[in-house]
Amino acid sequence: MKTLDNPERSQPISRSASSNYVRLSREGNGRIVLLCVLVLVAIVGVAIVVMLPEVSKAPPNPEPATQPDTQTADVPSTEEELEAETFDVAEKLLEAFPISADALNLMANVHNQYDKTKEAAKWWRESIKWAPGRVNAHRGLAMIAMKEGDYGKAAGIWERIRKGNPKHPDANGRYGEAMLEMGKPEEAVEPLEKEVRISPKNADYHFLLGRAHLQLGQYAKAVECYMKAYEISPSDSRTCYGLSAAYARLGQPGKAAEMRKKFQALRSEENASVSERRRTTFNREWTIQTLTRTLTGAGIVYRRNRKFKKAENHWLRAAVLDPKTRICRHELAALYVQQGRKDKAVEICRQLQKAHPKVADYHKRAGLLHEELKQWDLAEAALKKALELAPDDEKTREAYRRVRERR
Repeated sequence: MKTLDNPERSQPISRSASSNYVRLSREGNGRIVLLCVLVLVAIVGVAIVVMLPEVSKAPPNPEPATQPDTQTADVPSTEEELEAETFDVAEKLLEAFPISADALNLMANVHNQYDKTKEAAKWWRESIKWAPGRVNAHRGLAMIAMKEGDYGKAAGIWERIRKGNPKHPDANGRYGEAMLEMGKPEEAVEPLEKEVRISPKNADYHFLLGRAHLQLGQYAKAVECYMKAYEISPSDSRTCYGLSAAYARLGQPGKAAEMRKKFQALRSEENASVSERRRTTFNREWTIQTLTRTLTGAGIVYRRNRKFKKAENHWLRAAVLDPKTRICRHELAALYVQQGRKDKAVEICRQLQKAHPKVADYHKRAGLLHEELKQWDLAEAALKKALELAPDDEKTREAYRRVRERR
């Protein structure tokens, strides 16, 4: 009886035939897998070729966007806006570093600049909590005490400062001034004599020393001190008044009358100047300078805390506000050199050269940077100018020689 099934399938399959079947099946499956892989590779290849032109247009490792608010924003148009930005800079710095004596000190300085002495004293006292030996904070408190007429309190602070740092500029002199205001000229002489040795070109301390000698009846010494002050600052009416008094007591009426006449002329000019200053105390120029100093100081605090981008932005903003300001540009140039961005450092040095063409050091710095960048013509020109302004500078002369030999 015949079966209805396919006769070929109805035959029993031998072991060798079975193994051949399995082998052929596996080979067939392998070919299919290989074909699929090749198709996928081809598709990916086409996609890469299509996308390659677009990928090549992308900038390699783009720099993070800078903060436009600190670099390129326009200069505020009113004094109120400048003041607001100044306080904003100080407040944001304190938010970033709430227990930093540097940030607290900057906040105190801003308040003091705007004659908010109570707030300034509060911030200086807070600064001292975190840095008890911070001289600037103690000095600020002493100056506020003197401004308020509390000379005893001021003298105590100045005494602590001068004991901690006998050569501190101001401490000896301001202590002597406080003693004078308290009617103790005999205790003022020694600290004022120290101060004029520390700061020989400060006319104010020569004047105060002359005043102490005058009150002690030492008229010849008073004339000597007043004359030194007069040579340094001949337009100070106080010195002329002191000389007039000392000459009168020495029995020299002619010189006394001459100095009294000068005093009266200078005092008239000073009264007019004081009225003008009162009218323009917080004028635009002053508020811009205050903001510039605040930005520069804040940048230094950010740099100390390794927030280099923040520091750079603050210094750039200060440079935008004041084309001639120096410290922020010094900091920028140093930062760029440290980061290997010498082309940017050169740009800053050029700004300083343009703003202060008679300062040899700026031409020298630019020349040395041009030398490192192998810009020989520019290096030679800058170093030549530096030598014209400071012919005895051996470092500049040696650099100039090197550059000329390279050309």
